[in-house]
Amino acid sequence: MSKGWANCKSTNLARLPVDVCSRLLFVDSESFGKALADALQSIGESLNASRCSLFLFDPDEDRIQLAEQWCADGVSANPPELTNTLASSHYPWLLQKLLNGEPVMLAHLGELPEEATRDFAALKAQDVQSLILLPMFIGDKPLGVFGVDTVQQTRSWDQRDLGLLESVRDMLAHAVLRFRAEQRATRSERHYQQLTEHSQAIVYTFDRDGRYTFVSPSVT
Repeated sequence: MSKGWANCKSTNLARLPVDVCSRLLFVDSESFGKALADALQSIGESLNASRCSLFLFDPDEDRIQLAEQWCADGVSANPPELTNTLASSHYPWLLQKLLNGEPVMLAHLGELPEEATRDFAALKAQDVQSLILLPMFIGDKPLGVFGVDTVQQTRSWDQRDLGLLESVRDMLAHAVLRFRAEQRATRSERHYQQLTEHSQAIVYTFDRDGRYTFVSPSVT
């Protein structure tokens, strides 16, 4: 069993939250997907992990869906029904802990309690040896889950590991919220444009100096 990641004297680890921030917080919505994938790769490689995953809560489906995942070279693909969703059918114990706002740190699967038999089977099917799962919340509402796992060997964890990954988790959460806000603004703008283009009413806007900044097509 290897020691926790934060015990390694690595400048990559010390700068990890700053690196995630620089990759995600200053990109536009069109570039967000690639920036997120690059950030997870940077996290996974810095930690010498096997997988680095971001799951986001889907309130319409009442489930936590995989948004993006990085896998190290040589880590085999897993069944989609086990990896694409954190569903209560496969992960009842883990999901309950995460929805209660509790982080999950497992140095090995033997640390799971007896009632987590389905969780054990699902994780073992993915060759997971050790993992950390951190819940993401907006107030009291779940936003998603950030997780890192290993498949080649087990890892022990300590509070420094937890603190490091919580900082990274917070950066990811902030970036996701900004991305969603930009998406809502874009959808609202498109909806407004469609309404004005097809409306027979006169719609216009003007700036503080009284100059027209928009006039609906019905005027021309």
